[in-house]
Amino acid sequence: MSARTEHWVRIVFRASPLRLIVWAALALGGHASAGPYVWVSASVVGDQEQLATIDSAIRTIVGANIAVSRAVSGIAVAPSGQRVYVASLDYRLGNRGVLAIIDARSRSIVGSIEFPFNLGHVAVAPDERRIYATSPTGGPIVVIDAASTTVLAQISGYTGAGVVVAPDGQRFYVADSRESGGVAVFRTATNELLARISVDRYPREIDVSPDGKFLYVTHSQDDRVSVIDTQTSSVVKTIGIGGGSVAAAPDGARVYLTGRELSVVSVIDAVSMNVISTFPVGFGPFSISVTPDSKSVYVAHGSHISVIDAGSLAVSTINGVGGAPLGRFIGPSPTAAALENPQPGSFQSGIGLISGWACAGPIGVSFDGGPPMMVPQGSPRGDTLGECGILSQQAGFGLLTNFNLLGAGVHSAQLWLNGSALGNPVSFTVTRPAGEFLSGASKETVVSDFPTPGKSTTLIWQEAQQNFAIKAVSP
Repeated sequence: MSARTEHWVRIVFRASPLRLIVWAALALGGHASAGPYVWVSASVVGDQEQLATIDSAIRTIVGANIAVSRAVSGIAVAPSGQRVYVASLDYRLGNRGVLAIIDARSRSIVGSIEFPFNLGHVAVAPDERRIYATSPTGGPIVVIDAASTTVLAQISGYTGAGVVVAPDGQRFYVADSRESGGVAVFRTATNELLARISVDRYPREIDVSPDGKFLYVTHSQDDRVSVIDTQTSSVVKTIGIGGGSVAAAPDGARVYLTGRELSVVSVIDAVSMNVISTFPVGFGPFSISVTPDSKSVYVAHGSHISVIDAGSLAVSTINGVGGAPLGRFIGPSPTAAALENPQPGSFQSGIGLISGWACAGPIGVSFDGGPPMMVPQGSPRGDTLGECGILSQQAGFGLLTNFNLLGAGVHSAQLWLNGSALGNPVSFTVTRPAGEFLSGASKETVVSDFPTPGKSTTLIWQEAQQNFAIKAVSP
């Protein structure tokens, strides 16, 4: 068990101590790799655009393409990776804007909302309860309830470009792309305008630092980025680089910008706010997004994808995809989860642990094909940062159970994610000394040459755990 183990326990007694079950969320080490997903356009077929998914762990397209309305302009992946929101212009509907809602796991469109105006950028609130979309042609900013897919508010008076929600979910910011539009600051609880921040002309793209302290705003007519202090609502620095899209790395160390005219990417040190590198990435870099672990940067060009190694700044290419959606188009895999214990072929006895990790829930575990039992989740798993990003802070899950209740012999455990079985069942063998719960027994014994030759380990029977525990190691 890891030194980081966090005890978060609820004890449930069923009729007698023989039916003791303990639920726990634990932080444990070791996991299988599952890369975040990159959502980009692949091709246009007739009146529809094909949305492709790249598994960033293997940098390969996975699954079948998803047909959405033509002219995709913005993509926003929900923090959990379970939903993807795609803004586009549907020519078949008389140039009406459409927001498609995709269930990432089933890779199907589960809803859509039509608007009598074009849509551009999309953003998802950290708690995933609200969706925000802007219109580059003078339509209103729209606020959408994610659960019911109903429009809660339309805010007029802006030619909206970039939109982003503060990490704490208290505010959202919109870049008004008119010459002197500035940046509008709204309270999420009421959609009330709190401030208008003056910046250089024609603000375009916008992102927020992971701690919410700074905004980064690019400008469509000038190669520069404005850095805004969110506490004072004032510009604290203007950096003469960029002009395209902007993405703040989740680890807070860097900010990346595309220079569309020069076909370059620039890297800004987030602490000093100085440019530390500018390098070519191929013609027409349009949009940019960073993986949850901040180790890779993806740039959509329209005809291909550039992948930048954040450490070496080496650039590689993925061909055959590359439609240029605006926004955060990278998120956790919708099936990023692992059942880590019991291991296949392991032996279990007494009170033992069922555990693992998942970027999102709800999580369940079933035994021998039975119905799943809900498993608490919420402990930090820093080793899943690459898969889950900020959600790694609550990815760990676990269940302590009395394996003796299953009976002696071979059994199986199945992981469930959001109501569906995930992966194959894990087989393990239960050995029990005497029935479901051994009472009144006591034993202390010494195992020689363990854990290393010359050492002795003293084991003692513990009734509450229905198992032996290490009492001492000598010399």
